[in-house]
Amino acid sequence: MRPKLDGLDVSVVANPEWREGLGASVRCGVRAATEERSEWSGVMLLLADQFGVTPRHLRQMLSLFRQIDLEIVAARYDGHSGPPVVIGASLFAELLALRGAQGARALIASMPDDTMLFDLPEGAFDVDVDADEIGIR
Repeated sequence: MRPKLDGLDVSVVANPEWREGLGASVRCGVRAATEERSEWSGVMLLLADQFGVTPRHLRQMLSLFRQIDLEIVAARYDGHSGPPVVIGASLFAELLALRGAQGARALIASMPDDTMLFDLPEGAFDVDVDADEIGIR
């Protein structure tokens, strides 16, 4: 993937603890972001295999996050919340404490009063197993 990113204003971060699971990936990304610039107002967590999520969706979620006085803007699909999600800087410590396969879902669920859900039915479609590939034909 690195050659595809040449010339773009992005930072590539390798996660040496990737075998640990999703929590390690979140920690690695948040740590890298805060080392690069300490005054971020939040981070956006998203999955690479949600092919229905577009840049327009991401811009809408970021715009909502900037407009509201809440700490989380999470996508809603299939009856639950999930990625992509924007999480405010006040919750970075919680993200840095994630372990194993645990992502931010429990954090989002624990803060319903500080969370805005963004209807994103396209977020339900991802490619995790061979059977999922049928959906992208």
